[in-house]
Amino acid sequence: MIWLNTTEKYGGLMERLLKRKLNYFFSTHYRARDDIQATLSQLRALGQLALVGGMMRHLALFGNAGFRSDLDFVINPWNIEDFEKKMLSMGAKENRFGGYSLPSRKWQIDVWPLQRTWARVAGHVPVRTFNDLRQATFFTSDAIVYHLSSRTAVTTTDYFEKLNSRIL
Repeated sequence: MIWLNTTEKYGGLMERLLKRKLNYFFSTHYRARDDIQATLSQLRALGQLALVGGMMRHLALFGNAGFRSDLDFVINPWNIEDFEKKMLSMGAKENRFGGYSLPSRKWQIDVWPLQRTWARVAGHVPVRTFNDLRQATFFTSDAIVYHLSSRTAVTTTDYFEKLNSRIL
């Protein structure tokens, strides 16, 4: 990893590297990633999908080789009843925060319907879109949403600078 003194330049570099790491993570077949790809294919058929949580922080800081965490997705389902039926047919188990843990050979994969995310249900943040989820995190290092359909990440304005400084 290259370290620069200017945080603006470093933030731009870090952002480009993260995009490259995400693209690689979701396209390679190494380390049982074909299992993730199959799950994502089934989820994409049910609605728009976004990646949230610490995975992007881990990839940005440690790369693909160092990633050992879980994958947290939020879906905006075309039909919530169809989504729930599909979760049952896939063998998903409801998790403690109202989402579903999906079966996987190697990875911990969780998914929540947008309208039932913990922050929205608990009334902490008015979550209407994926981008609203950036305000629903405890840590600034989790204030990033990766839209799988467009392969774009949406962050707070100083996300990469704070991540580089290791500020939570």
